[in-house]
Amino acid sequence: MAIPPTSGPYATLPIGRHQATLDEVYKTFVVNAPFRPRRELIFRALTLYIDLVSPQFTTCRYWINGGFVTHKPWAEPEDADVVVVVPPEEHAKVTHPDFMPLLTLESNAGKVHPMGGLIDGFVAMDHPVALSTWELTWSSVRDEQHNVVPGVNKGFVEVST
Repeated sequence: MAIPPTSGPYATLPIGRHQATLDEVYKTFVVNAPFRPRRELIFRALTLYIDLVSPQFTTCRYWINGGFVTHKPWAEPEDADVVVVVPPEEHAKVTHPDFMPLLTLESNAGKVHPMGGLIDGFVAMDHPVALSTWELTWSSVRDEQHNVVPGVNKGFVEVST
């Protein structure tokens, strides 16, 4: 399950969902990537996030995206974007008050991120219709000004627990 190398002007993964272990994520996007100190911090938050979320479900997968899973040289990653893919019959658990601190909450007043802002956390039901929206969103590429680049797509990482 090796993560393919990043490439192109935006230093992104090839199109697709790339299965990986957390060790592979660490090697590829912390050890062998620019801005290692920031990436170390994000990775520690990511592993703690996975440790907190995983026991809530019988099974789940983590789709990891954003600047963290690139090697862009012009800016350090702000956070790791994560969609937790959960079984349909367990999706209602995410509305429990104890789970809310693990989600990114958005409103007109702003955005609240879990893990001190190091994770952008979302949940999706493991169903093709629900996941298609996330696959489309996670495959878009943003430029140095954070604008979506039309006609350019990228891949993301999937870690299973």
